[in-house]
Amino acid sequence: MFGVFGLVFASTYFLEGISLMASALIAFRSHEYRNFVWWFSVLSLDLITAAAVAIASVGLLCAQRWAEKMWVLTISILGFLHLLIAALSQLGEGVSTFYLIWTWMVILLGAMSWWYFTRTPATTPASEVDEPQISLPE
Repeated sequence: MFGVFGLVFASTYFLEGISLMASALIAFRSHEYRNFVWWFSVLSLDLITAAAVAIASVGLLCAQRWAEKMWVLTISILGFLHLLIAALSQLGEGVSTFYLIWTWMVILLGAMSWWYFTRTPATTPASEVDEPQISLPE
């Protein structure tokens, strides 16, 4: 489920990154280098996020253990980044309601991911669960 949703989720960041290329190009052509650096940074983050989420999603579809860790890490970093941007934007002109809804959706996805991927499976016998081994000196 997370793999299929992740591919759709990654495509939104990819499409946003592609659409921001026009803004970066306009800023570059008009010699507004501060705006160009801003738009280039944002579109780079979008494209890197899209690539990371897509790689983790394909790994989840192939049932790879590393993909679970990558998914949780990527979504956690993404949620933190969205919260940071929203908080810093409130110092200036603020963010749109859509962005705040999107931020809370990413945070909810992160919470669901942590809950799902970090819990101990119910089918694992208690004797096989990795528990810290304490050895007492003799």
